[in-house]
Amino acid sequence: MLESLRNKRIMVVVAHPDDEVLGIGATMNLLITSYNCTIRAVILGEGITSRSEQKNREIWEKQLQIHKNNIKTAQEEGKPTLGICLGMQVMAKKSLEGGEFEGLGWFDAEVIRLSPAEANMRVPNIGWNDISYRKDVPLFSRLPAKPDFYLVHSYFMNATDANDVVATYDYSHAVTAAVLKNNIFATQFHPEKSQDHGLRILANFIEWKP
Repeated sequence: MLESLRNKRIMVVVAHPDDEVLGIGATMNLLITSYNCTIRAVILGEGITSRSEQKNREIWEKQLQIHKNNIKTAQEEGKPTLGICLGMQVMAKKSLEGGEFEGLGWFDAEVIRLSPAEANMRVPNIGWNDISYRKDVPLFSRLPAKPDFYLVHSYFMNATDANDVVATYDYSHAVTAAVLKNNIFATQFHPEKSQDHGLRILANFIEWKP
């Protein structure tokens, strides 16, 4: 399978430079070393937390500004692009986490807070959840019917167009787990932390020809 990954050109959008990038970075560095893949990596900085709204706005806008050129290149050249966690959320029109912030607008969506009805369902949601996905999407090929993936988040992308949503999970309400549009694929879950199922997603992505 991995022999087919040779000489692929991809762009990766990842959240959190300190801990989150370690898993995806290790995976991608292995592919570069072993299979000569050409990787375009866009690493978004800090996630939005409980800081002041002004500080959150500065972080969000700095991230968007830093990556505008790479983002424009990805769109113009149609490069397969992967967003993970905050890397997915930044693709929405607007985020309501820690204030109200303008996103890239790749998806007609708002990033809103999880609102589970059951008291034992905590926010943030940290842990493993079974994902339901569209069977016609090649990025989920060779996965079982209900694969589990690792998530850590308090907010999620609420898409206006249901056709953009290709995977969900249940948290007493439907939560967007993955979106897809043209050459853009993004996941709320962390494939780099999700063991064999996550590696399958990454391998499918590298083989993907949108």
